[in-house]
Amino acid sequence: MKQKGITYHIFVSGRVQGVGFRSWVVSVARHFSIRGWVRNTEKYNCVEILAQSYSENDLMDFIATIKTEHPFARVENCEVNTISSPSLTGFKVVR
Repeated sequence: MKQKGITYHIFVSGRVQGVGFRSWVVSVARHFSIRGWVRNTEKYNCVEILAQSYSENDLMDFIATIKTEHPFARVENCEVNTISSPSLTGFKVVR
């Protein structure tokens, strides 16, 4: 059976909508070989991310980067939960 990896369900809140955050998260995810998706939530100040990797270190680096390195976003909170998920491919913005 193929290993699925570790999957995190992440909610990032703060100034994260209207600043190009989602497309930037896609590029960061691809840099760290993270699979999954990102989308805006109904709350204007929140973005939801599903991130999966075989490497917990890559996931931790991904989260650290999205929390601190976007030039216009201001992350005020980052809630991370480990969940069970089928194996994912690629990383994209979903609506």
